[in-house]
Order: sequence, then C-alpha cells, then structure tokens
Amino acid sequence: MSRAKRTIFWGLLLIIVAATPILLLTGYYAVRKLTFLYEYCGSYGQLDSVLGWRLKPGAQSCLAGRNRVSGETYFESRIEINRDGFRDSTADAAAADQAVATIGDSWTFGYGLDYEESYPAYLSTALNRPVINGAVPAYGSAQALLLFERHLLPRRPRIVVYLTIGLWKRSICTGRARPTDRLKPCFWWNEDAGAIELVEPAPGYVDEMAASGVYPGGYLTAGFDSWSYFVISRPVLILRSLVDRLRGRISGETAAADPSFDRQAMLRFELARYLELARAHGFTFVLVDPEDSYRAVVGSLADGGSAQGLLYVDGARWRTAVSEPAQALAEADRRVPKDGHFGPGMNRLVAGLVAQVLRQNQLVP
Repeated sequence: MSRAKRTIFWGLLLIIVAATPILLLTGYYAVRKLTFLYEYCGSYGQLDSVLGWRLKPGAQSCLAGRNRVSGETYFESRIEINRDGFRDSTADAAAADQAVATIGDSWTFGYGLDYEESYPAYLSTALNRPVINGAVPAYGSAQALLLFERHLLPRRPRIVVYLTIGLWKRSICTGRARPTDRLKPCFWWNEDAGAIELVEPAPGYVDEMAASGVYPGGYLTAGFDSWSYFVISRPVLILRSLVDRLRGRISGETAAADPSFDRQAMLRFELARYLELARAHGFTFVLVDPEDSYRAVVGSLADGGSAQGLLYVDGARWRTAVSEPAQALAEADRRVPKDGHFGPGMNRLVAGLVAQVLRQNQLVP
C-alpha cells in the first residue's frame, strides 16, 4: 500500500472512530424521540440573568408524553403560569399575599399533571386557603433559594414548605477559582476560605450564551425546543463539563459524589439562610426531606439553638404517610406513566402529610 493510500486509510479510520460515539448518541436520542417524546405547546419559561431561567408570567402551554411509533399517548397535561410567574389554575390569576408558599422542582410543580393534581393544589383544598406553587422543573437548591428571595418573599408568606428530593445535587460547583462562566447559580466550595459561597452567573452571561444557542441545563423542561437543545446546547455543555474536569472544576451530581466537597457545609449554609429569612420575615419553614439529606444539619442547628422557625419532616415520617400508603394505589395514580413523577394519588398523600404537620403544630385550624 502506498504512503498516500495509507494516509487516506488511517484518516478514514480516525473519522469513523471519532464519529461512532456521536452516531450512537444521535441514534439513542432518535429512538427515544420516536418511542417516548415529550411534547410541549410552546415555551412557558424565560431566561433570567440570575436564575438561568424562570417561569414566564401569563404563559399557557401543555405537556404530553407520546410514542410516535405506536401512536400511544401516555399522559397529557395543561400548564398555566399566573401573572406573578407561578404555576396556577389559570394564567389570569395572581399570587395571594400571606399565603402558604411551596418551593421546589418538578415534584412540587406537578410535572406531567394538570395543576389541580399537584400537591400544592391538593394542599390548598385540604387547608381551605391559598397555596402558591413556587416550584420550577429541573431547579437546583441554589435556584430555589434565590427564586424564593426575589419573587416569593415579597408575597409575605406565613408558611413556606420546601419538598426536596436531591435538589442540592444540582447546585454544587467546585474548583480553585471562583466560577465566572456558570449559566445558573451554584454553591461553591471556597477551598482557601474553607466556606461555602452562593455564586450567581456573571452579569449578561446567560443572555450572551443564549444568543449563541447555548441554554442552561434544565431549561428544556420549560418547553424549550428539544431538538435545538440536544443538537447545540447539550453537546456544548458536555464538552464544557469535560474541559472543566481537566481544569479541576466539577459541578452538579459529579461534584456531589466528590469526597472532597463538604456536603454538610453546603446544606447547613442553605438551611441557615432560610431560617434567617424565617426569623426576619416571620414565617415558619417546613422542610420535607424524604431522603434524610438534612438530618445531621437539622440536628446540629437544633443543638446550637438556631432551628427556631423550622419544622422538619424526615424520611421515616414520609415513608409512613406517603411511600407505604402509595403501594395500595393504582400505578397511574402513583406515578405519571413512562415519566415517573408523582401521580395524583401520591400528591394527595403528600398534601395530607403537610396538612397534618401544620395542624399538629397549630399553624392552621
């Protein structure tokens, strides 16, 4: 074989080797698109320079899960965002003042369900009082905290309920230098100071990256065009993650598994900030923690006398009131088909647990 032919052969082989992972990944997403596709009636989110994104006030959309091969529809739901940017029964509604406020991610939002089937809606019925659904799908704990401070706290809630199932894992970032290129806020472990800092995206950075077609991870859940996300945003974010790791910077669930990251310091920082706000603004903070992630932190705050204004619902109480009774529910009532989020029956149990906790502590009649 001549030298020119050898060069062509090895060049083609290199192209095939390099292209194989891309083709496999593309094929995987193509199969998923055909057999289980999330379909939206349009975006109900908007970019936010601090939060990455938030819900768009007055937006109306829908979400369905369908199989394009068989034609089967697994679930359908409508989405209404009220005038203040929170999920509601209608886009014309406004958030009530001095109400019960719920914060979190898709579990609290009621992903895959109509608003009336979310746990905040059931809680409103159980308490016979307004409940604000202040959750945003795919949010991390840093986003939930800043959204609460900026947009929910002005509504002067009397009770704040935070259901967290791993939100903290999405909001971790590490590295020697303070991050300046994040598309959403994160809790950064400052190795030099030995302390946690809440880092927000640099001014203008979110909009600048969006203009080039790169959006914050998680924005897909707000009705963003999924093909553009997987073709542009997702590959770029994966590449940036690889570069970050080479530079000793990691974030999200990868950082959560890093033994050098002080998880307890981050959880303590977050919870202490909520409790400072609770004391300053006169609300009770209810932390519902099915995974017992905050148990040690709650114990240390209680021992130090800093847990005033906190009601803690641990994993044992969750199992007794929610997980175990849910086993008797029909599968579609327990979980959204093919998706896995809480179904209507599960959300009724969650609302019942929260209502019980509030009544036992004489916070509601």
